[in-house]
Amino acid sequence: MTIAAIFVRLYQIGIPDIPSSVEIQFASMINNYMTGEFFIDYNPPLAGLFFTALARFFGYNADSLDQLPIGVPHTLFPYCQLRIVSAFLGAISITFAYKTLRSTGVSHFISLFGSFLMIVENSMITEERMISADGIFIFFISLFLSNQKIAEVKDRFTTSWFIHLFIASLSLGLALSTHWIGVFIFSYAFVSLIIESWTLVEDINVSFKYVWANLIVKSLSYLTVSLTIYLALFKVHFDLLSKKGPDYNKLSPAFQHSLENNHLENIFSNVDFNARVMFRHYKSGKYLHSHEDYYRSSNHQQVTLMDNYDELNNIFKVIRVDDEFEALSASSILAPWRVRLKHESTNSSLVIDQDHKPPLSEQEYNFQVTTDHNFGDSDDNTKKYSFLLKMAINYCKADDARYALRALDSVFQIYNEEAGCYLLGTPLVLHEGFAEGQNEVICIQEPSYEASLWYIDWNDHPEYAPNKKRVAFDPFTFWQKLTEIHLYIFKKLYMGNGYTDETISSVSDLVLLKTGFIHWVDPVNHAVIYLLGNFIVYYMIVGSIGIYGIFKTCQLLTFNPFQASASLDSSNYKYDHKTLDYVILYFLLLIPLSFVKIDLYLFDYLPALFVGILVVTQLFQWGYEKATKITFVFMAFFSSLSFLAYVKFSPLIYGLQWTQEKCLKMIVSPDWDRGLCGAYPSSE
Repeated sequence: MTIAAIFVRLYQIGIPDIPSSVEIQFASMINNYMTGEFFIDYNPPLAGLFFTALARFFGYNADSLDQLPIGVPHTLFPYCQLRIVSAFLGAISITFAYKTLRSTGVSHFISLFGSFLMIVENSMITEERMISADGIFIFFISLFLSNQKIAEVKDRFTTSWFIHLFIASLSLGLALSTHWIGVFIFSYAFVSLIIESWTLVEDINVSFKYVWANLIVKSLSYLTVSLTIYLALFKVHFDLLSKKGPDYNKLSPAFQHSLENNHLENIFSNVDFNARVMFRHYKSGKYLHSHEDYYRSSNHQQVTLMDNYDELNNIFKVIRVDDEFEALSASSILAPWRVRLKHESTNSSLVIDQDHKPPLSEQEYNFQVTTDHNFGDSDDNTKKYSFLLKMAINYCKADDARYALRALDSVFQIYNEEAGCYLLGTPLVLHEGFAEGQNEVICIQEPSYEASLWYIDWNDHPEYAPNKKRVAFDPFTFWQKLTEIHLYIFKKLYMGNGYTDETISSVSDLVLLKTGFIHWVDPVNHAVIYLLGNFIVYYMIVGSIGIYGIFKTCQLLTFNPFQASASLDSSNYKYDHKTLDYVILYFLLLIPLSFVKIDLYLFDYLPALFVGILVVTQLFQWGYEKATKITFVFMAFFSSLSFLAYVKFSPLIYGLQWTQEKCLKMIVSPDWDRGLCGAYPSSE
């Protein structure tokens, strides 16, 4: 079975001969590790560090970095070698799955049946042949489950028991360090431990001291070993990424300052009149930006939020309202103070247009933010350009920053008195002109408070002396970095952009296989690699979960507390207790997907799919004990169907030649991406 698993994963491993869309992300990650440029990923760093180490082993280094544009062959990047390692890990995970089943009382032939379902499961094959975190994650899950279940049937506190417990704790830490869903594997370890302890309590031959000792030793092992691995890998991650990189602008100023070549070295503390500044949005970390392009609705200059700090169009000048010729000498800006904000590169002043709505937020109480570059006559109304800086007292970082404008320390609202509204940055993304990909800025009368807060990130002044006071930064510690990155990821995963956005696919779409994922399309050579699961296996999992639900319902409805224990059905008891463990893990891996605000794809379901196949085998083991012959008939029937589905859809796994007619005939769900069949030639 292991050899068969290796074969189906290594077959045509060189196709495609360029990195796929997902592999490009890992290649960029590897490049960043080698150059030390900081980046943020939703997943913990183990997979990236693992593939980086492998890439170095295969001769890839900073001197041979590929820029890795999509669709171009990469002669230096060892993508094929990395795929081979990933494929081997995927094949070995099936061996550990077999050991897991055997240690939970499943017979040899039923365990082989479960292993066979994993071998021919199309989506597992496709993903494990790629450079991705999912194959590694499944490998560590299988390693953890096998050693956890073996430890449960070993004599406790023996040498063999301690070895399996240590390997289980080690693999639990590695799983936790590989994927953001790993925290739910970590949670399951303790839920499973509680279930095990409850089972031991039911045994009158086991003392309470023995139960408590087992619970404490396992808990300490899981906690100490797993968290040590997790923290150590993040320490390596932060130590390697010491320079500013692609996600530099998503970091706080203190984090940015801890990186090499940052833009905050020796910035001035005091912000005086006529200073050149960059306003940074408190909630998103993006910069107030304008450029010489125009809204379609009003033909006025666009004002947006932009990621990049090193953009001249982010620079505004803070001017006193009554300083017509900008001739006053530098003096402190005390709060609250009325100012005019001049956009330096376009020589225009920030203004609120009450006659037009923002391009995306078109409610009655929203106004368009623009400049007077193409706005009309501005001589008759200075209030139009007057903004009041209202300090957010509870957000300012120092006492003096509450009363005088200080770089980084002062946090404030920008209020336009004439329109009676506050400048606010939204998470809505513009899709027009040169503002494409930038966020909308509006002026709103009743804003969400944090979304209306700003601070000054950078400043300069022509009259500043060299000895002018600079902003002092405290050392940014490992724990501060760890906390900031985890808060950022948590907000992105579970809070999104502040709006109620729907993900591309729902959890039901993944479970019922209504959607796939295009890894690679080559219309010239008529080949496609499309992540699409074996629908026979997918629906077997749904059916098995449903049958267990019916079983538990009937069990509860017919429960008799006075029934003698000797009359209990042992096969029912084993099916109930062994399956419950896997069902809990299945839903712990599945439920989080219902709450995340990121886009979901089929590969997000694969860890739950792996566990779901274990649930299927427990059902067949129960059937084997109840009706052996009919169970073997069902096993043969579903094995044949699963193998047939694997063969029929194999061109999508391996990027093989196919015809458009055969492709359309097999894409039976209207939700699958039928457009991929256009890459195949028609036989007509």
